[in-house]
Amino acid sequence: MHKFCHTDNTCRNKCTDSITCEETNEKPQRKNQSQQLISEREMHTLRTIAKKVSKARDVLRNMNTKETSSPKHFWQEILR
Repeated sequence: MHKFCHTDNTCRNKCTDSITCEETNEKPQRKNQSQQLISEREMHTLRTIAKKVSKARDVLRNMNTKETSSPKHFWQEILR
């Protein structure tokens, strides 16, 4: 099974079987006020990626029912 390795302040260099850090039973370390877990810019990027992934899933689902199921058509739909 794939191990997920965490390098954030809550699970520094701990590897677990899941994405969450619960298995390490490690208490989160205190963060400085200036530190943010994720910046607004990173959040915007993640939202954009999530939208594209969601759209890709919808396009793939629709491609199974259409004749136009070429890779070129797939990318045209996603990048639209």
